[in-house]
Amino acid sequence: MDAPTLRLALTNASNPDDTTRNAAEEQLKASFAGNPENHLFLLSQELADEVAPQEQTRALAGLTLKNFMTSKDQGHATKLANDWLALNPDARTKIKANSLISLGSGSKGVRLAAAQVISKIATIELPKVNEQNVSQWEDLMPTLLTNIVTPEESPAGVTKKEAALQTLGYICEEIAKLETDCLASKSNEILTAVVAGMRTQETNLAIKLAATQALSNALEFVNRNFEVDGERDYIMTVICEACTFTGPADQVAKVNEVKESAFLCLNRIAELYYNKLPGYIQTLLEMSLESINTQPDEVARAAIGFWHEGCDVEYEL
Repeated sequence: MDAPTLRLALTNASNPDDTTRNAAEEQLKASFAGNPENHLFLLSQELADEVAPQEQTRALAGLTLKNFMTSKDQGHATKLANDWLALNPDARTKIKANSLISLGSGSKGVRLAAAQVISKIATIELPKVNEQNVSQWEDLMPTLLTNIVTPEESPAGVTKKEAALQTLGYICEEIAKLETDCLASKSNEILTAVVAGMRTQETNLAIKLAATQALSNALEFVNRNFEVDGERDYIMTVICEACTFTGPADQVAKVNEVKESAFLCLNRIAELYYNKLPGYIQTLLEMSLESINTQPDEVARAAIGFWHEGCDVEYEL
């Protein structure tokens, strides 16, 4: 299959007509079965093609690429992971490069699809280390962190920063499900990057939201930071500032998303580090009661959730 044929098949795979759609899906499966490396590369190329006529087709290429690497069935997921690792390293490198390029796309749907592709590949490759403790995608985390901490000073740089934060959050969420410490050595850098995106100095609400959501997923990896009083205080301060964030009056919906996500961070902290919270309880009580009484339902529910989580932990003690 060549690139134009793949693009047509992807377009037809979204066709409401059952016959057309089913034929396209079979065509894509046959292409993968005949030459997996070429098929996956073409999907990544379509994902990264900024001059492609249809954003929907590009996003579908990314989601299709992701689905060739993961499954809800654990046995099948293991097979797909092994199949990926068995591909030619050069082909894998090109696919990963196209996926990273796509984080800078002007299309939000494409960026989201790219973030999911990268997180799935990372879940497979980061835990696989050699005798020197070097993973099979060693430059991934430095690349993402660079895009977050020192982004390009342009609208495209801001967009890529948001996408990198989303990707980082997805990776942390996926890796947390595995019995691996492959992110432990990067925990300080990850924490620094996401917390920087949450600070009051960050005026871009999309970045603030992506950073807050990423922190929620990364909390499982920062246990060493929670053991240090000063570092823990700083993390809690930044989260509480996000819980009470006011923001621009013309972006109320996004502001509320930030506050809801910040309270969800606290819920996760209650689950993971409840024994570290006594010194903050009075502040958390006053803040959550204020939010329960004055904030929209989604924020109030998240604030209530903190105490619900705390009760669950107390019950298990």
